Amino acid sequence: RDRFETDFASWLASPVCYNVSNEANEVER
Repeated sequence: RDRFETDFASWLASPVCYNVSNEANEVER
C-alpha cells in the first residue's frame, strides 16, 4: 500500500497529471 500511495503521489505531482487535468478542465468548459 505504501508503494502504491508513493507512486500515486508522484503521478499527481508529474506534468502528465497536470496536462490531463488541464485537458479535462477544457472539456468541461
